[in-house]
Amino acid sequence: MAAFALSGRGNAKGTDRTEEERAVGDFMDKAKDFADKHDKQVDQGAEKAGEMADKRTGGKYGDQIDKGVDQAQARTGEGDQVR
Repeated sequence: MAAFALSGRGNAKGTDRTEEERAVGDFMDKAKDFADKHDKQVDQGAEKAGEMADKRTGGKYGDQIDKGVDQAQARTGEGDQVR
């Protein structure tokens, strides 16, 4: 963070963002809104992605994958457990 501040790009509040940074922020806001409005589909997609990752790794990282899927699902939709 100190290197960012020293580089002259931005400040602690993040109000001096480049056009690209604003575009990424806008995209992320839209993605979060979509995820909140389509919780069931996002949760199903996360579950399917976890199953595919588990299969491709031969089950070697199953516990870590399950934890990641659970964390992703906890952060989406009306039932958000984390914000």
